[in-house]
Amino acid sequence: MKNKLYLLSLFCVLLAACNAQKKEKSVTERIDPFAITEGEENLEIKQNEFPEIKSETNLDKLIVIIAKQNVVNEKFVGIAGTYTDVYAAFERMNEIASSDELFRLLDHASGAVRVYAYKCLQTREAGLSENAKVILEKSDMEVDWFSGCIRSVVPIQQFLEEK
Repeated sequence: MKNKLYLLSLFCVLLAACNAQKKEKSVTERIDPFAITEGEENLEIKQNEFPEIKSETNLDKLIVIIAKQNVVNEKFVGIAGTYTDVYAAFERMNEIASSDELFRLLDHASGAVRVYAYKCLQTREAGLSENAKVILEKSDMEVDWFSGCIRSVVPIQQFLEEK
């Protein structure tokens, strides 16, 4: 009985820590996993990490970084608000990849690469992301998603509903 009480207390503390600085959202409000949330301006220094990724000019090397871990991260994840190499690779991919290259990546073996390619296309002309959406709607692939302190497996279609 003591062990169960201890585990329940530990779970409550961890849950509270993960949600400590988050603004409450209504049930009907969609959550954008790539939106900047309150307090992230204080984490700007962490974005100076991974200088080798930030200066990479070879798209294939960035794709390998993302595909190897095969997880879609928010900009900052975990209790400590960690800025990851995967997210750095995504940001750099968005800077150097052409729209044609991104469309080819929508059929990549890695679900994370597909999602990040779609997210890159969303930052470009509106028609591009709509065309990409049609391609990904046909996919039955699932992908790991690290959001805040929670890591879960979700269908790629969940990312199409965002925005």
